[in-house]
Amino acid sequence: MQINSDAIIQDAQKLRASSEDIRSYKAGDQGTRAALAAQQIELTLDQMNVNLRTHQQTVARLQLETIGLDQIEKNLNFIIKNNPGAFDDLKRVVTEVQSAIEATRYQQQYLIPRNLRDALYADILLPGMAQDAMQMLGQRREEIEKNLKNEFAQISRIQVSFENIQSLNMPLEGRAQSVVEELAKQLVAQQKLVQSPMDPTTVMNLLRN
Repeated sequence: MQINSDAIIQDAQKLRASSEDIRSYKAGDQGTRAALAAQQIELTLDQMNVNLRTHQQTVARLQLETIGLDQIEKNLNFIIKNNPGAFDDLKRVVTEVQSAIEATRYQQQYLIPRNLRDALYADILLPGMAQDAMQMLGQRREEIEKNLKNEFAQISRIQVSFENIQSLNMPLEGRAQSVVEELAKQLVAQQKLVQSPMDPTTVMNLLRN
């Protein structure tokens, strides 16, 4: 599901107003209004955290798919260069392509799109079939690159907003403080994913979180 962070990332100045409300309300002993202002801060942080995790998991799925496509592309190149050729070698490579498709899943759901899977499960040893599949694979790579660019842009917006919130030194208690700590943890995980985008262990760990 496509998610746009613009709708839920709050402007830092609004949160500054809420934090100032807490200080002034507490100074005036208006506990209920202070609690409402604190609740608004907590809600904003919580929404930011949920959205960050959603974007991160979308990135991880796309990168996991890319790992599978890398293996498939290598085998398609072998078929294109060696077909016709040794039948046993070609059949082995076809099996490896299909194994890569089956392995490229998350929670039992295929990550590679249906149209590309169909092309790869067809008889790609027939003339032109491997070339057609390779073209489709290239188109899918372009889609992934575009989607990753959008996801990273959204994550970057969340990170900037979070850093702005931290710079306000707002009074945080209870749930709000724990959400801030969770956001900080997730942004560290995101940095690891950026540094090692094609490391399967890093990708899977982020998907499990």
